[in-house]
Parts: sequence; C-alpha cells; structure tokens
Amino acid sequence: MAQTMDAKSSSQTEVSDKEVGQFVEAYQNAQSVQKKMKSKMMTSIKDKGLTMQEFMSMRRTSMNPKKEMTASAEKQKKFKKVQADMKKMQPKMQKKVESAIEKSGLTMKRYQTIGAAVQKDKELQQKIQNKMMKSSGAMQKGGGGM
Repeated sequence: MAQTMDAKSSSQTEVSDKEVGQFVEAYQNAQSVQKKMKSKMMTSIKDKGLTMQEFMSMRRTSMNPKKEMTASAEKQKKFKKVQADMKKMQPKMQKKVESAIEKSGLTMKRYQTIGAAVQKDKELQQKIQNKMMKSSGAMQKGGGGM
C-alpha cells in the first residue's frame, strides 16, 4: 500500500484548490505581461522600418546556418537593431513575468511545477480550464481582479 502511495505521489503533483486559483491568476498575469511586451516588440520592428513579415523571414533565415540572408544591407542593419532591442527587453520581460506570477502567491518554481503537472494530469487540466472559464466570465461581467 505504501509503495502505491509513493508511486502515485512521485508521478502526480498534489495541487490544492487554492493553488489552482493562484495558478490561474498567475497564468493570466503572465499572459498580460507577455502581451504588452509583444506589442512593444512589434512597435520596435515597425519603428525600425521593417514589416513583421520581413522581420520573421529574416529571423528564420538567421536561425538556419545553411541559409544565406537575401535582404538588402539596409534591411539587415534594421533587423540587427531590432534584435538588439529585443535582447535588451528580454531580462526586463522575464522579471515582470516572474513578478506577475509571484503576485498571485506562488513561487516561480511552484508555478513551473504545477505547469508541468497540468501537462500530464487530465483531471488537473480540467480544474484549471474550469477555473479559467469562471475567471474570464467574472472579468467580462466586471468582476475583474482579486
């Protein structure tokens, strides 16, 4: 019996109802931060004189060592400036995401542990989805933050 309990606890992470709520809040907070940062990145791309399509095409090419960049020297220079901007934004975004997660009452490590558990546990997935649907319904009705 003890062996069965140990096997279950090692393969399944116990997540309380309170933590489900905290996880949903943390996830939504992190998504909000990431959405704002994505908008800033898109603005940077546009401000540097590139279209999103040009940027993405150059990014794919730059990540493939077998492909050679075919964009003009001017476009490549703009691309490098955007990449530099994004590299500067990355640590700030990471800190903001971590702060948004911790604001919910979870540590970053616990958030990641629950996130990994959600991938494996259908019952936990359902709990999270239900809580998210209730949470987004409350937000749409003006119930908003906690």
